[in-house]
Amino acid sequence: MILSSSHIGRRHDPWPQQDSHSPPRSLYEHDFYAWTKDQIGALRSRQANLLDWDNLLEEVESMGASERRELISRLTVLLMHLIEWH
Repeated sequence: MILSSSHIGRRHDPWPQQDSHSPPRSLYEHDFYAWTKDQIGALRSRQANLLDWDNLLEEVESMGASERRELISRLTVLLMHLIEWH
């Protein structure tokens, strides 16, 4: 599984600190790993009504863009090596 860099290294905090004036944070914002487990469960059980569509879309788009950048980078390095070899 690939996680976006904004979520890597997040610490699980079962009791988030919030002031009384801030809106409640979503599981996605509070505990990314728990959010992914919830989304996996909803996908596996085909419960579309439990999916966090907006954040899922954002993560899939981000993952696709990241994979594309990585592919371009690796192809560039490969081509540079081939050019040097000839």
